[in-house]
Amino acid sequence: MSGDSQLKPTKLEPISIDSVLSSDDVQQPKIFNLNEQQFYLNKTIAIIIMLLFGIALVSTIGMVLWLASVDVDLIKTKIIEPDERLVDNATIMAVIAATIAQVGAAAYLIVRSNFKAPADSPANAKELE
Repeated sequence: MSGDSQLKPTKLEPISIDSVLSSDDVQQPKIFNLNEQQFYLNKTIAIIIMLLFGIALVSTIGMVLWLASVDVDLIKTKIIEPDERLVDNATIMAVIAATIAQVGAAAYLIVRSNFKAPADSPANAKELE
């Protein structure tokens, strides 16, 4: 091998961070301000809590339906008389109404505490007086 065929090292120029960030092919990460972070946190908390209450509502309705089916089976097998039912219509309606009222109250509290109304809105008119 001769000395002419060897590659000569080239000098590398330093790359400035400004030239990299100013290029169009580099996507800069989006930086959220504190209000946006609080909004997304509140939104996530509200969604999770409402999902939990939704699961509770579905579970309650499922339990009431199961108890009603137990009543039907006991009546069919003549173990109890129809007037001795464990779960009657009033019980079913009371359990479902109480669960719905709890979900509604929880939704109201979540919205009220996480999503504050602006100070000049009609929602805060009493507080301004």
